[in-house]
Order: sequence, then structure tokens, then C-alpha cells
Amino acid sequence: MSETEGFIHYSRSLFDIVETEKITDAYNAIYTCKKCGSTYDYGWSDFSISVDRAFLKPRQILVPQIGANPIDPIPFVVGLFGHRLPDRNLFEKIGLEQYAKYLVELKNKQ
Repeated sequence: MSETEGFIHYSRSLFDIVETEKITDAYNAIYTCKKCGSTYDYGWSDFSISVDRAFLKPRQILVPQIGANPIDPIPFVVGLFGHRLPDRNLFEKIGLEQYAKYLVELKNKQ
């Protein structure tokens, strides 16, 4: 399971999920946050027997963005995989503890 699929899987209970029309062999849904009402497009499809992908793409965010700005290169823990990999110079492999800290960092540290 990739980092993205893990985050989506373990956060499912935080959303109301409505399945939408299938596009080819993909599974699609709209995820609505139970706390703030923000909505996201969810998509899942499998490219082959050993490669699939999942995503949550924001539709409407109803809360202010308080997270710290993204850093460059983009940190990751598990790794990059797929048919075509992006340039490795865009990413930096870090430990799980450092990655978790990055995910919850706020704009205005107090």
C-alpha cells in the first residue's frame, strides 16, 4: 500500500462517502468531511495486476489553510513506484517520525 492509499484508507471513517458513476474500470466517489463539510473527489483504478492508484482531489475546501507551506524537495517515506517515475531530484526520502512532524506542521509556530 502506498502512502497515499494508506492515508485514504485510515481516514475513511472521517468522511461521508457517496459513490459516483464509474469511468471505465475505475471506482469513483465524493468524500465529504463529517466535521467541516469540505468535499473531495476520490478515484481508484488499477493499471495492471500489480499497479493501482488512488487519490483524493479537493473539490471545495471550507476551512482556512493553516498548514505550513510545502517544502522542496517533497519528502516521502515508503517510496516512489509506478510505470513512469518523476525526476528523483524532486523528492527526498526521510524517516517516518520526521515525515509525521512535517504533515502536522502549522504556518505560525507558537
